[in-house]
Amino acid sequence: MLPPSLILFLFAATIENGAGTGWTLKGIREFFYGDIEISKLFSMRERNKEIDIIDNDEKSNLNDDEKFKLNDNEKFKLWLVGFTDGDGSFVITKSGGYYRLQYNLSQSIYNLRILYYIKTMLGYGSVTKSVKQSWGNFRITDRKVLNEVIFPIFDKYPLLTSKYYNYLKFKNAHSILEDKNLSTPEKNRMVEELLLKHMPSDYISPAIKHLTLKTSYEEIAQVINIYWLIGFVEAEGNFGIYPDREWFNLEFTLVQKLDKSLLELIKRFLHIPSNVRYNSSSNVHVLATKNSRAISSIISLFSGKFKGMKSLEFKLWSKANYYKNTRRDKVIKIREIFYKLRNK
Repeated sequence: MLPPSLILFLFAATIENGAGTGWTLKGIREFFYGDIEISKLFSMRERNKEIDIIDNDEKSNLNDDEKFKLNDNEKFKLWLVGFTDGDGSFVITKSGGYYRLQYNLSQSIYNLRILYYIKTMLGYGSVTKSVKQSWGNFRITDRKVLNEVIFPIFDKYPLLTSKYYNYLKFKNAHSILEDKNLSTPEKNRMVEELLLKHMPSDYISPAIKHLTLKTSYEEIAQVINIYWLIGFVEAEGNFGIYPDREWFNLEFTLVQKLDKSLLELIKRFLHIPSNVRYNSSSNVHVLATKNSRAISSIISLFSGKFKGMKSLEFKLWSKANYYKNTRRDKVIKIREIFYKLRNK
């Protein structure tokens, strides 16, 4: 049987990927000053303005900029690779007798602003949304844009999950489709042969394959850059607030189906004392911590760096951590807002 914290996490993740929110952040800001007032949103633009105000409050804690000496564009590229490692896909499909390529990122309507952010930063792509299904998608299908914009990013900053395998297959398909010496039937046959190749069950991204449990923290930090990690957590991470008798526990969780070795490295990078565990009923690997020292370190490291709705969730979670041992009433109110955001 799943532990209660994991059940809540998987439920919250399902809701996050399938439901939007209709709550303004005015009440959340007022809560921090003593009052709660939650009112309905009137537009996505209004919500984005509200969120940006909160985001700007956190900008002062960008404590890794000097260390990595990266400009904003390079930080975004690393973030995008991490986000793609979490929620991206490289798709090869056949339509009308021709094979087509699609770089795809999907998010719930709840977090649609993150897709528009990516489109703005790249300068290319399209965002479509299905209100009925509560999903939004960012896509790039133009092979020229893929070659000139997307491939240089992922070649410079390689994917750390097993999606690296799919990316290489995607690039090979691109080379085939761009070959002017091949006829359409020849291209189709070669792409079909490519699609028949399956990823080995023990596949590990070449970007991390050389790293082991004995690898030093410094070497791990050269591969797991903080900006990649923020993107990955933005897509895959969960910040939980769970009742524990008279008080509350805060928990940070990452779940992966395939990439256990990557979770082991993230555990080292974040100084998380608990082990990565395998949940046989869900067939997933879970990295989770309630350790107060690890939670404090994560708050310090992540503060001010998220781009979408995770920024607001993280801010609420951080506030709950601040009050968890002294003001149960405040944590209750924070938790109420936290789950209304996800579930409404």
